[in-house]
Amino acid sequence: MRHLGLLISIIFLFNFHGYTQKVREDNRPQKRIENSYNRYQASEVNKLDLLQALDFAGIGIHKFDIGNFKKKYKLLIYIKEYKNQELVSTDTIIEGNNEYHYYKPGKKNYFIDFIDQIKVFTKEADEKLKLRVGTYKRITTEEIEYEKSRENQFYSIRRYVNSLWEKGEEIPLMVYASSWYDERVDAQRFCGVVNLSENDKRTEELLSSSPHYFKLCYKVSELND
Repeated sequence: MRHLGLLISIIFLFNFHGYTQKVREDNRPQKRIENSYNRYQASEVNKLDLLQALDFAGIGIHKFDIGNFKKKYKLLIYIKEYKNQELVSTDTIIEGNNEYHYYKPGKKNYFIDFIDQIKVFTKEADEKLKLRVGTYKRITTEEIEYEKSRENQFYSIRRYVNSLWEKGEEIPLMVYASSWYDERVDAQRFCGVVNLSENDKRTEELLSSSPHYFKLCYKVSELND
């Protein structure tokens, strides 16, 4: 009975201690609260690591500086499809202008400014590329579908270096292009320039080698054009 009484007393003390714990504010930062065992290595992982992880998952983030505006223009964003260097289709995905509206805290009226960038999220899937194309004014989702004609054929994204607007000019932002078969090595290849440029010999060589590609472009023009 003495042992049983001692056990009951110990249990009572533990329960009493639990019920009388004081509430204390937890001042630890979020990474200490949710990552107390350093499972995610939050202090060591940097932005490049995160972008590489997204790339491994087939997700890409692409931001394009299009420059500054001082007046209202028409703005078109579209995708052009090429097969064997021939244009086969053009799909307009955003049609509008270069203005956007915004509000300031405590103000009832809205303000107007001009778009200065285009942002594109991409996600690769089996024979499909999903795009989320957006500006400060509008976001739209598009899907590019294709069929592989050869075993081990693959598609890759390449972006253009210069994305600044010129009135009335088509400005390419990026391409999603197929690899090509090289008989000399009996394999699919996709090699050459990484950062593309208009009227650039290496860019032309890359695209002329690719049997199938999609090009994301935009154009700024006068409102009545």
